[in-house]
Amino acid sequence: MDGISIAIGAGIAKAGPEPSRSPIATTGAELPLSPTSAAAAAADSNITSTVMFEPAYAPGPPQPQPQPQQHRPYEAPEWHHDISVAVVEMAFSPPHETPDGHPSWNARLLLRTRDLPRLMREGLFWDDGNIHREAGYVALEQQDGEYPHSGLRNKRVWYLSSTEIATPAYTADFCNPSDSSNHLWVAKLYVWARDMRDLTDFRPAERLWNQTYHCIASSQDAKEVYYEYRHFDRAAQAEAVNAIYDRAPLEGWWPWPRRT
Repeated sequence: MDGISIAIGAGIAKAGPEPSRSPIATTGAELPLSPTSAAAAAADSNITSTVMFEPAYAPGPPQPQPQPQQHRPYEAPEWHHDISVAVVEMAFSPPHETPDGHPSWNARLLLRTRDLPRLMREGLFWDDGNIHREAGYVALEQQDGEYPHSGLRNKRVWYLSSTEIATPAYTADFCNPSDSSNHLWVAKLYVWARDMRDLTDFRPAERLWNQTYHCIASSQDAKEVYYEYRHFDRAAQAEAVNAIYDRAPLEGWWPWPRRT
């Protein structure tokens, strides 16, 4: 028999005359025959080769993917272990208290930045568009004593980051969104409330605007204070100091001195 028989599955298919072999193997498992091997193959006219096939790929159900780090950039280690980072903390509460003398909610924004002077010069701006929606969570009936005397036992948390990049020389084309260090600032917002209903439809940018009663900007270790605003008693005059730009008007969420 002049041809080579190829076994496919359980059947035998007859092939035509064996084509001449190229000096380059046609597959990873096939090598050029030496003259001795070629002669031996010609002597045996009944060679059978088994062709192995890869099993067909059958995609399974989609696997859940880990949440990208940029959804919670505030938690990235580079923002917590860098001594060049400044921390801005803002506290908010509604102007009217409940009959028992306690507010119905209280909020705190913790913000980190490597360029506090720029944040003062250009203004601190954020709204609901800065929130990472897939990163938030709630803690119900917490027992950690954050507000033990006010009855604010329900907590909701949001993560935010700036749309501005950290270095003016960069452009969006060079900014890797998965690298949280590219943000001008990153933040974490806590809101405590007595009733879960107060947290369900809480819109931070709308509810917190003009409700700041304390703001402080300091070094990471809190040994240096650059800015502080106090207005604990709404009936009294606010106290404030800016060690960087004195009384220069500031824009956005800075409570003092606010540019009108």
